[in-house]
Amino acid sequence: MKIITLIIAIVFFSIIKMNGQALNKIEADVAWNTLSKASIIDYNETNKVKKEVARENAARKYLDLGLGFLRQFPNDARKVEWFQIASSWISSPNFWDNIDEGAKAVAESSSGFYSAAINWNLFEKWEEERLKVRKIIMEDRTISEETKQRIRQNELELEMFRNSNAGYRGDKIRFLTRVKKVMENTYSGFKTGDNYTNVYRQVERLFFQRNEYGLNTGDLIAFTKYFKNSKHREIQQWAMQKLSVFALQDEPFELKHFSTDGREIDLAKLRGKVILVDFWSNTCAVCIERMPAIKEVYDKYKAHGFVVISAANNPNMDKEKIIAIHERIGADWPVMLIGGDSDKSGYVAPNSIADKIFKKYGFTFVPQLLLLDKEGKLAMYNGVLMNGNFEPLVQELLAK
Repeated sequence: MKIITLIIAIVFFSIIKMNGQALNKIEADVAWNTLSKASIIDYNETNKVKKEVARENAARKYLDLGLGFLRQFPNDARKVEWFQIASSWISSPNFWDNIDEGAKAVAESSSGFYSAAINWNLFEKWEEERLKVRKIIMEDRTISEETKQRIRQNELELEMFRNSNAGYRGDKIRFLTRVKKVMENTYSGFKTGDNYTNVYRQVERLFFQRNEYGLNTGDLIAFTKYFKNSKHREIQQWAMQKLSVFALQDEPFELKHFSTDGREIDLAKLRGKVILVDFWSNTCAVCIERMPAIKEVYDKYKAHGFVVISAANNPNMDKEKIIAIHERIGADWPVMLIGGDSDKSGYVAPNSIADKIFKKYGFTFVPQLLLLDKEGKLAMYNGVLMNGNFEPLVQELLAK
């Protein structure tokens, strides 16, 4: 009788436990469904300010509900999905001190860079909670290394995104120190032979948009040198490639090839001219959008010694496409195809001029713009050439 009673008790408590687990699962599902809906905003909203306000409020709500979900269901595996989304630049809050003013500043910005005060108390409160959750996830051996590395890359993307706000960025030293720290965390998850391209693309923003970040050439050189002694061979290589670009301040940039109309273009024979070398491709919308601004300066100063060389990062088979774009822009400067004899449109051939240049200087995508002085040495790399008024710089170089 005692044995039967014991068996009945075990079964009874097992049923209660199973029912409790089922109820817990239902509660978790309901909470998760509420959490998932919190990040949804009306993407059809045409008013930019209202859209930014809605995005910020949704991001903050998603953050708060997510932390509540973790406190109530700490063992729910979906915490990883939430954390990844909450740590992404798309879904994470900006932590503006005044949401309306922050939204207005973003909406009125044409470059994506703006200035809005940060609510540091709120930011630091979230950062404290974020680091706690991050530690749990990073120490969980059941979570794949790929997922952990995606989280690290999210952190770098988010850091670069937040630094588009001068109110968050602060002074130059704080800004670059923080970026280096996040970069090192990202690199810590890599192994020799891994593909670093996505990380490079984020870091490249410092070089592309140096003006908006308030950086000069000296800042970029110091930043790059910091990674020369990285324990990661790939990062060392990247640093050396980027430094080789800045070495062009002391040695002429060499490029020799034929234009699409058969003329030989040799930069060494153009000494005494101020030269803009524009690396682009027919699939790069940003590259093509920049050409009218380049044409405006070129038309104004070509009679005074300003030369533009268009180096299309395309194979020879794309010749007609490249010429058509130049004709549409009305550009009359030389254009060359440097992608070699690849058998696939838009792809460069191994050992082509494009392949060699991009590997030597660590270029990972186009556009890449080099402004050379009369000695053929680097006067400006990207920066204002990308999206600013570079006419004063051309004037200065021509006057020397």
